[in-house]
Amino acid sequence: MNNALSALSDYKYPLIILCAVVLVYVQSLSYEFVNYDDYDLVSQNGEFISSPANIAKAFTTHAFTSHREESVYYRPLLLVSFIIDYQVWQLNPLGYHLTNMILHCLTAFLFFRLLVLLTREPTVALAGALLFALHPIQTESVAWVAGRNDVLVGLFVIMMMYFYVLQYEKPEHAKRSLFLAAFSFALALFSKESAAFYIILPFAYELVLRRTRMRALVTGQRRLFAALLAGILAGYFLIRFAIFGSLIGAEKLYGMIDPTTRLTMVPAMLSEHLLLLVAPLRLVVVHPLTELFWLEDPWTYVAVGVVLLCAYALWWTWKNDRQSCFGLVWLAAGLVPVLNIIPVAVPILEHRLYAAAAGFGFAVTGFLHRRTGASAFRIIMGVLLFAAAAGSFLRIPVWKSSETLWTDAIAKEPTASRAYFNLAGYYFENKSYDKTIGLLNTYISLKPEDMIGYLKLRQTYLLTGRYTESSVVSRRMIALNPHNPNRYIEAGMLYEQFNMPDSAIEIYQQGIGVDTAFFQLHARLGTVYEALGDTVRARRYYQDAIRLIEEGAKNDHPPMETIPLLRYLYERTGQSAKARALSAR
Repeated sequence: MNNALSALSDYKYPLIILCAVVLVYVQSLSYEFVNYDDYDLVSQNGEFISSPANIAKAFTTHAFTSHREESVYYRPLLLVSFIIDYQVWQLNPLGYHLTNMILHCLTAFLFFRLLVLLTREPTVALAGALLFALHPIQTESVAWVAGRNDVLVGLFVIMMMYFYVLQYEKPEHAKRSLFLAAFSFALALFSKESAAFYIILPFAYELVLRRTRMRALVTGQRRLFAALLAGILAGYFLIRFAIFGSLIGAEKLYGMIDPTTRLTMVPAMLSEHLLLLVAPLRLVVVHPLTELFWLEDPWTYVAVGVVLLCAYALWWTWKNDRQSCFGLVWLAAGLVPVLNIIPVAVPILEHRLYAAAAGFGFAVTGFLHRRTGASAFRIIMGVLLFAAAAGSFLRIPVWKSSETLWTDAIAKEPTASRAYFNLAGYYFENKSYDKTIGLLNTYISLKPEDMIGYLKLRQTYLLTGRYTESSVVSRRMIALNPHNPNRYIEAGMLYEQFNMPDSAIEIYQQGIGVDTAFFQLHARLGTVYEALGDTVRARRYYQDAIRLIEEGAKNDHPPMETIPLLRYLYERTGQSAKARALSAR
């Protein structure tokens, strides 16, 4: 026991972990920001993260406060970490990647210290920490700047368990250790809401490893600790409710799949995430549900079998191998939030398994250690760690740039529409318009109902002077959404830009036929006729637009957004007094 605890002060173990992580991840230091949340959170968010005063504001708003009007992502500590990074590195991606790598090293080393306390075997603890640190599933969280929130969750969850276990090693400082454990849980929560599921770990440790009776969990300091965790969790959800108006919020944006269907998908979701941990051979940034083979026969039955096998593994390890059982409980706590029982934006994402991989590493390492001899254990773990390091080393370059990221995604998941759109966005920024057009056409073929793809395609055609193609896109948008008057406005203004007034008039009149009360259509028609010198028709349509705005005004006070147009229309129809009154307002 003393030899095991002395390992906590032995510098060779952190040095091994540091060297292993750096050798694998040092290549990421030269990588760019990618157009997958990095832009919104960091590279195009300089106005927010440049100000240390926004550290407090980070706790009162959603993560994408500068770029999205609506979001359910509450990531205050992630934003704080970016604010701190900015003070040192400004917008140099090297610094942000370096922070990710340092945090990953700290997490792996702290996990090693925890495993030493749990196993009393430094060699086993080192193997478990290295399996956690080098597992290919971690590449998305570490090599991707915006993936840092999962690294933070992993760090703070492991910190919570380390301090909780430490109370038994140093009983004279038990209160301080319990306070630090609770504080670590709070830090994890304010990094990402999925940390809430790890609240069970201290109690699982008591039941599984210390074999504490259920009644004893609610006595003495354990009862106070449980109350403290419950208070932290309640306070967190109250803050979320104050910001978002709901406790979770995702059901508003991502509730497309009904609850019953989500429950029937649980075996498939569990099987897929376990497969990513057990055999990370086909890692990719997108995992479309349409390509999830677990949802097809006969694999649906296999997925149910996986669930039963997991239940059996928990029962068997409870009876025969408590350390592995605790690792499986840890893994289960990390898997619950990714099963889509509570709706999430994208059902399958690799970075969500970062903290769960700690439980996986502990369970696998502990099981092998107790079921093999010392020599066999070293050989098996050596092979596993080499394979893990090699897999991570080969996977990390995918995160080099937006181009490498989305090209890899398209090659592996050719039906994943998002990859085509994001790669098109990268080429658009770099003015590679021919590549942009091809990718956007593919995107539209996969998601023909998404107007954003059409808008981007039309814009690209305009920038390349391909006006005929852009007008064709406008016509397609109208055909897809014929009752939306904005589609007619967009197409008509495009024809005006092409100096094709007859086509613009035709489109605007079609729009009026769809929505006679849409005053913008009347105003645009008046503008076209005035440009043609037909002042009679121009005045008539201007008057129609004025009448529609005034009829829609409440208490003779038109909405602020219509005042500039209304003032212009008054001036064009000779109602100067009304125009001056609006100007005064």
